[in-house]
Amino acid sequence: MDILINVLTIAVLGQELVILLKSIFTLRYISKYRKSQYSHFSNANKGTNIFLVIPVHEVQTVFLESLAHFVQFSSVVNQIIFVIDNPNLLKNVHVSERVTILIDENKNSTKTTKLKLAQDSLKHCVDKTNSYIGVYDVDARPSEEVFQWIITDLEKRKKNPAVYQSIPVYLEAGKLTKRIVKQYYQFHIRRSLGVEGVTLLQNNLKSIQYLMGSGMFINLQVLSNVGGFPKLSDDIELGYKLAFSREKEVILPFLSPVDYVNTYRDMIRQHMRINYGTLSILNVYKQYDSTVQGNGIVIKLFIDALLEIWELLFITIIIAYGIVDDNMFPTMVLVTALFMIEHTHNLLFQVVRYHKMKKLMNVFQLCMSTFNYPILYAVRLFSMISFYILKNSIKHVFRKNTTKE
Repeated sequence: MDILINVLTIAVLGQELVILLKSIFTLRYISKYRKSQYSHFSNANKGTNIFLVIPVHEVQTVFLESLAHFVQFSSVVNQIIFVIDNPNLLKNVHVSERVTILIDENKNSTKTTKLKLAQDSLKHCVDKTNSYIGVYDVDARPSEEVFQWIITDLEKRKKNPAVYQSIPVYLEAGKLTKRIVKQYYQFHIRRSLGVEGVTLLQNNLKSIQYLMGSGMFINLQVLSNVGGFPKLSDDIELGYKLAFSREKEVILPFLSPVDYVNTYRDMIRQHMRINYGTLSILNVYKQYDSTVQGNGIVIKLFIDALLEIWELLFITIIIAYGIVDDNMFPTMVLVTALFMIEHTHNLLFQVVRYHKMKKLMNVFQLCMSTFNYPILYAVRLFSMISFYILKNSIKHVFRKNTTKE
């Protein structure tokens, strides 16, 4: 039994150290590429089409601000498409030639119904192989460099990748954001950089695990090949379809800031949507790939999707054995190491948020940071339990979440 406990301890710490190392590599990649290789962009666009889609599903109060921001890119992208479900938003709105506003009349409108409507409007595009549909949330504020970088990168590649993906990061908390909610999303920097970033070999071209819904650019032909956007899960399930199709993605050297939700209820709703997408992997697997190679892909994706659940199970076994056997040494080693790792992630968050390490934590922040992993595991577990209890009515969590306004 001692051997098993040691193996579980090494497994948890080894995984978390790999995530931390990848987080550091991802930040290094962002700094390196922005300063050197792509500091000078191509002046000529050799046939690449970029269609931006902004589904106005939540936070509709920032629609006009979002419209003003994305209109700046009219000279770089081919078309900017806003999809709304509230015609009142169009009062006193004047748009330029390359901006299109579509109205989703579906009574049960979701983000995916809006994305499908936008994709249908692009059926006229004849060169889908060299065309990308970029999706941003309405509160996202990307820079023009993102689109110039993609165009420049495509000119250097022999084969167009299926996806270009910005890394969404939670940076801004509202005044009404609950303390634990804020802490949870700040610690999400661990997954944003360490799981969704570059590989251990610091390669920005990687096999697709899943997609992130804000800041993803999908090749229009590839999207059509897998049947377009899924019914509910616009990013995770779509990513699984592309993974089983052996497609590749390029991680952009740009972070895509997204807003926190404010309440515990909204946080659980968000994770129920994530769980729905995560558990769609079995249906996608049956539909796309039941080969031996496909078996390996599904195991890898499933382990990654439920990473925190596996870790929680292993840690529970380690602690329980320590109590029964009156030997808490493995537990103390584990807790101490995790504390050091989570503190390092907090320092990386400062680098991303403030572009420098502002200061070391004060005593209160240091004490609160010890709860990062417990909060992470508790949220993941509770949202999974909630999903199974409410899975028959799961569609309601994909509809508009007015409390985020």
